[in-house]
Amino acid sequence: MHTPGPWWVDPTLKLGAIDVRVDDSPETSVIVASVHCTRTLNEADNAQLIAASPDLLVAAKALLRLCSTIEVLGEWEATDTNQKMRVTERAKVDKALDDMQAAIAKATQGG
Repeated sequence: MHTPGPWWVDPTLKLGAIDVRVDDSPETSVIVASVHCTRTLNEADNAQLIAASPDLLVAAKALLRLCSTIEVLGEWEATDTNQKMRVTERAKVDKALDDMQAAIAKATQGG
């Protein structure tokens, strides 16, 4: 289980790293990650992405639950052309949902 958010980026560069912290107060916050600055990467952007991780995980889980309970593309049309297009679109939706499920598993199970 990950440390619940909100996580935030400490803008103060300390010991060559940008810290991602949890807790609302700088005085009581705890470092959950440090992005070491090498001047070759986008450290600030990487730190922002790390800080957004708990929120992204919650949103992905909610969207996956929602998509699994509704018919995303509606009723099938009778024409061959329309059906082929809907099958293609459905395959794209199914792949996106599979990718989201895999990302959630990677975040929560390390795999």
